[in-house]
Amino acid sequence: MKLNPLNIPEILSLVGDFLDRKDIPSCLRVSKAFHNTLLKSIWKRIVLGSRYEDQIDYPNEEALQNHKKYIEELTFRYSFPEEFKSLQGCDRLRFVEYWARSSTSWHPSELSHISSLLKTHSSTITGFCCSNSSSRELWEALLECTNLNYLDVFNIQIGNDQVDLFLQVCKKVKRLDLRTVSISQLPTDFLPRNTGSSGDTDSSDHTDSSGNTDSSGNTDDTNNTDSTTVTVDNIVNTDNNDKYIFPNMRTLNLRGVLIIRPPYPYTSAYCFGMLARRCPTLYALTFDVFNLSDQPFQQAYSDFYRAVFLQQPYTLVNLSDLSIPTMTIKDKDMAVLLRQTTELKRLDVPCCDFGPLSMRELLADKQLALNNGHMVQEKRLRRLCETVETMAFNVRNFRTDGIVQTILSNCPSLKQLTAPKITVTEIANGSEWVSTDLVKLSIYLEADVDRETAEGMAKQRAVFKQLGKLTQLQYLDLKGYYSSGYEGKRTLDLRLRAGLDELINLRNLDRFEFIDDNHKLMQPEDVTWIITNWRGSKSWRTM
Repeated sequence: MKLNPLNIPEILSLVGDFLDRKDIPSCLRVSKAFHNTLLKSIWKRIVLGSRYEDQIDYPNEEALQNHKKYIEELTFRYSFPEEFKSLQGCDRLRFVEYWARSSTSWHPSELSHISSLLKTHSSTITGFCCSNSSSRELWEALLECTNLNYLDVFNIQIGNDQVDLFLQVCKKVKRLDLRTVSISQLPTDFLPRNTGSSGDTDSSDHTDSSGNTDSSGNTDDTNNTDSTTVTVDNIVNTDNNDKYIFPNMRTLNLRGVLIIRPPYPYTSAYCFGMLARRCPTLYALTFDVFNLSDQPFQQAYSDFYRAVFLQQPYTLVNLSDLSIPTMTIKDKDMAVLLRQTTELKRLDVPCCDFGPLSMRELLADKQLALNNGHMVQEKRLRRLCETVETMAFNVRNFRTDGIVQTILSNCPSLKQLTAPKITVTEIANGSEWVSTDLVKLSIYLEADVDRETAEGMAKQRAVFKQLGKLTQLQYLDLKGYYSSGYEGKRTLDLRLRAGLDELINLRNLDRFEFIDDNHKLMQPEDVTWIITNWRGSKSWRTM
């Protein structure tokens, strides 16, 4: 006998995952199978409380006890209901989230209840998120969670009596998100006494790949001998203090973090750089200063970058995902980082002056690597340009330097690119693009040709042909990341006579942005073609 797919719990469970939460109750009455399966979906994630009292709706004690076995996620927003204060026996509970109303209005009793909830489910909890509140009891409870691997902390201050416990919790997790978090001060033994001051080193001077200090940032590629001698133990622990090594950390997101009283002569940013440096298995790193800083923004960024990337020996040998959204990074400093990178997946550095030095490392078939306790040059298994999937760089640059064209013709795995200016002539005279799997492309495409001449038309059609091969594109922006400075600039002539019909295969295009240069060159037949062939496009935007 054939089973009806709508009677199979595994299938109904997948259906429930796609349903809007408010629609699930209406489906409970379809059949017994729907009821028994989708009821689990309702209880899978429970969100309690609201900033607005009239929106608070709690399950009663009986319903809670009958269905607690299905609960996997619990979120408490601005309140902790009485029914949950002694909750036990949630065998599937994995994630708990607690939002206090503000950092000044939270109640210690609520944190005590949260701590008790964590302790009674210490064998199942894998993730925890909290905002506006912190206590020793909370960190002690998290230390008991044997399978904890994710911690998200928002808008709190960690006091002196909590710092050691907090750092112990951090040693357990694989992912740590700190957003608008301030730490009163670090333990006295967090930083070594023999590490150079973060405030007395000029970031323009650093040790290059051959071990020589070069204030210009140039490297000597003629010397391929060992650049730095270091033991295997010290590559993980350069300051001989394994108390503050974070061996499990794979993802570290630091946004608006501050150490209120950093140990002299170090800065807060330098200390967080040392924290990142002590994550030997780190895969993804994000750092953004925001509004919390004890120094000018760019100096804070410089201290962090120097601590993590410009000290030898380099420790983040597994790093392949980097995001520093608002730091101005020099070409030579980015090149130092790329030279030590084994595999690159994501590089989100919109303010980086990604130039010829960085480009050379992206294309290079050699890197600096640890071999038998020494930093040496080794042949790459794959070049960085072959592995990178997401790039954002130099978005304020209006120079014509060929970097964007080089990337598009050398990065076959690229899925998203946010980049500076590229010209019609560069594309028409350049190599074939290999980044044909692009889903998002944001560039300033300047028409540096006379769009009315035969040569100009031919070059524009060549550009349209390149764009037309990007059949996976969902987002296409030809005006670039920054709109200022475009006065009098022109992009492609969006007309059939110039090659617009070469884009006929962009069936997945959802959003298209371009510069309206007020020349009103599009004709009715051009608009008709666009409407007919890009029916799926939801948004057009001109500037």
